[in-house]
Amino acid sequence: MDFSYEWHVMTPEFSILMTIILIGILDVLLPKKIDRKWFGWLAVGGTFLSFGLFLTLLPLDRTSILFDTFIFDSFAKGFKFILLFGGTLLLLLAVGSKKEQGMEKYEMEFYVLLLTALFGGMMITSSNDLITLFIGLELVSVSSYVLVGMNKWSKKTNRAALTFLMNGSLATAITLFGMSYLYGIAGTTQLQTFLQHFSEVSNPATRYLYIIGFCFLFIGLSFKWTTMPFSLWAPDVYEGAQTIVTAFLSAFSKIIGLIMFFRLIFTVFSETVLDQHVMFSIFQNSLLILALLSMTFGNMMAIGQRNVKRLLAYSSIAHGGYMLAGIASFSAHSMEAVTYYFLVYSLITIGAFTIVSYITDGNEADEQTFTGLFKTTPLLAISLTIFFISLAGLPPTAGFIGKWKLLISIIDGGSPIHYVTAIGMIGMTIVSYAYYFRIMASMYFQYPNKEEKFSVRLPLVILLFLCIAVTFLIGLLPNFGTPTWI
Repeated sequence: MDFSYEWHVMTPEFSILMTIILIGILDVLLPKKIDRKWFGWLAVGGTFLSFGLFLTLLPLDRTSILFDTFIFDSFAKGFKFILLFGGTLLLLLAVGSKKEQGMEKYEMEFYVLLLTALFGGMMITSSNDLITLFIGLELVSVSSYVLVGMNKWSKKTNRAALTFLMNGSLATAITLFGMSYLYGIAGTTQLQTFLQHFSEVSNPATRYLYIIGFCFLFIGLSFKWTTMPFSLWAPDVYEGAQTIVTAFLSAFSKIIGLIMFFRLIFTVFSETVLDQHVMFSIFQNSLLILALLSMTFGNMMAIGQRNVKRLLAYSSIAHGGYMLAGIASFSAHSMEAVTYYFLVYSLITIGAFTIVSYITDGNEADEQTFTGLFKTTPLLAISLTIFFISLAGLPPTAGFIGKWKLLISIIDGGSPIHYVTAIGMIGMTIVSYAYYFRIMASMYFQYPNKEEKFSVRLPLVILLFLCIAVTFLIGLLPNFGTPTWI
């Protein structure tokens, strides 16, 4: 295999990396009296530049460099689009935050860490090797640990950071253990070689070892994307972290783990491989059962929550179950359906947490805070309603189309457990109406606890407009959410 120097396929990553370095250098050189708020706009500019460079690469066919460890294919195109779009929205959320939320103490650090996580996520989408996958995952993980614990003067934040660090470290160890199994069997770290090795292996014991390795990988990554039974840390961490960081964890960090597992599964496994041995079918059925448990646990626990951040944390567990079901179905429409849902979920979640962040001002996000919101600030109430309706999966929003695509993908699996999972998804979606509509009812039909009108800043107006516009655009034009290059 020849060593390739087609570095232009990495220009989106290089632009993010250069933005990180530039912000770090400017923070050191500029006097402390100069406001660091504009670093946020510099970070947004870096993501726009990266997005522009990414668009220029779309006409390329599958391209690989560095001994085929970094590839630019349809998978990378789809998920880099989602990550760049979501990362830009999160940066706009940070730029539009108020001083009461405590962000002014960590302007440079927050933007650098978020961009570092974005860089790691983009590396994961193009990785074709276990080593580069792990490096990308750790860039995201370490950035997440620091972001959660940034407000070091808060005991709740410190507790959340410690919980997250301990669970994340355990997940990393389990993930590495699973990777060591795969490397020990195949003698390589490249994913494409695993697929070739699968087709050539006839020894049943070796296939069992492969499944054991992937089980450990799944367990380690399940901590990242909060699926049962590895999700009990999420409510405490989501509640203790700053709301902007919670939005990052829910809409960005969570999806990174799913993307990594998605890349592993669809590179190494295929329907033909699954049919070759009963152990692969057992592995697939186990994923579907865990997806069903995640949907049920997340939605049932969310009903009793009065803290909106904890409620959205349990809702996030349920949505992780929906996406896992789509991945585990291994049907012809799985990749399109899950990619679509990734985009929809990240968009809606960032929009919802934008409003939660702005209303709570870094305080407790109790449901009482949202009582009578329509009477004081109709714009925020209507926006939050749109996001909740979309999370609930009602038309004509993108959430409805996303869940419909996932449902079709699951049913296409064709086995009884696929049908049970599809029925469970429908039932749990209906259950989720209970807590989404409860908050909406309090916003519209109750009087506010205090007459406080919120003035929304320009960056948040832009962010909300983008989220709402794309939510309805995808809901009314379903094919818009699935570009032809995915």
